[in-house]
Amino acid sequence: MLFQLVDVRPECISLCIKEQIKENVDINQLTQTWSYSNILKNTTHILFADCFSQNNLHGACPSSMQDELRGLKQRFVGFLNSARYSGIQTNKVCYTDLIPERFIIKFCSLKDRICSHVFENYEKPIQYESLVKIARMLVEIASKPLKIDFSSMRPFLHESRTRQMEKTLQKANKFVQYEQFKTKTGRLGVVSGGFPILNLDKKFRSIIKPHNDFFVELDFNAAEIRSLFGLVEQKQPEEDVYRWLMKEVGFETREEAKLNTIKWMYDSSDIEKRVAYSFDSIFNKKLLLEKFGGDKEIKTIYGRVIPADDHHAINYILQSTTADMCLRQMVKVNEYLQDKKTRIAFCMHDAIILDMKSEEREHILSLRDVFSQTELGKYKTSLKIGRDYGTMGKVL
Repeated sequence: MLFQLVDVRPECISLCIKEQIKENVDINQLTQTWSYSNILKNTTHILFADCFSQNNLHGACPSSMQDELRGLKQRFVGFLNSARYSGIQTNKVCYTDLIPERFIIKFCSLKDRICSHVFENYEKPIQYESLVKIARMLVEIASKPLKIDFSSMRPFLHESRTRQMEKTLQKANKFVQYEQFKTKTGRLGVVSGGFPILNLDKKFRSIIKPHNDFFVELDFNAAEIRSLFGLVEQKQPEEDVYRWLMKEVGFETREEAKLNTIKWMYDSSDIEKRVAYSFDSIFNKKLLLEKFGGDKEIKTIYGRVIPADDHHAINYILQSTTADMCLRQMVKVNEYLQDKKTRIAFCMHDAIILDMKSEEREHILSLRDVFSQTELGKYKTSLKIGRDYGTMGKVL
């Protein structure tokens, strides 16, 4: 049975089924919906159309329904804004008490039609189960607000930019709400109105404090280059990739090695011939394109197919593979933590940040091992620890 989630807050749970809003429903009778929510945590039989299509609602919506969807979303935002202007705290009131029932039913009916379109026209992706696990993990991360302390911004409040940023962050939702299907390569985005964790200036990171005792960051070293090694089945350096390249190619500094590597990988037109020749002898870009390139598209090991011209093919192969692989490793870490007080606070591209309980610190190295042991080989992973997100110090 097809259904849509109307409100998933514990005190407001409601669903729309066959154009009726219901509060008490036997979940076992439901089979298909748009996306995962915590109220479906203990179910394994329900299919999710966003994971099926690997797209957001607009991306999966047929062109014939796009105008209708755009209009309904604008009206939905309008209802919430009207309530806020009236002084209503919308996060404390159920949607069914804020928004006319006929509108909720109309919106859910459209989502039903989009879901039906997806299930009728898309094949179940080979990584569907992994996508659902990632969705569950992201919902779990979004269920707990960040602990924010603005006092670290006070020394900089004489700067207009800092004052403006403080106002923006004060108003922002304090939950990290990732959008799983915002980009075609699989890299996460942040939902509109969510805390801007992916774009937060390093200068302001100290406002984020742990709920437990300290933060631990696990960060892949040169993740996309290591993905290149793995995809063409070359042995990865055990040390820092860029320091290894300093020796192999003859760079004077790590920064020079990093800059030239990125140039060579993604735009080799502006690079010395000597350096290009050295890189060509180390990395096998030709084999990478033979294995994963195609006629104006690329296909990753995780089954993601992305339109790509020659200029973007390598970028998309490596970025998409690394993004999907990193999220899979996050799931493994999250599963490791299920019976512990330590939890994943959020992720930042190729790094994950753990909200660590001091009494569980003996698990830190094991967690790093879980994260670093990937399907493409062991990725060197740096380890940082800090009392807040702005003062993370490298340990290993």
